[in-house]
Amino acid sequence: MSAHCCDHETPKAEAIVNLPRYRKILWIALIVNAAMFLIEIGAGVQGGMPRYGQK
Repeated sequence: MSAHCCDHETPKAEAIVNLPRYRKILWIALIVNAAMFLIEIGAGVQGGMPRYGQK
């Protein structure tokens, strides 16, 4: 199975820069990342996260 992993032509970087499929995937990844950031901040605030520098 692994013998066929490299038998395809990878498109050049210039060819995939503006493909709608890749742009959509990157936007989805950005939105998921931002949502997780907000969830982590919310959980930290709710859990009583200490201020920076305090013990």
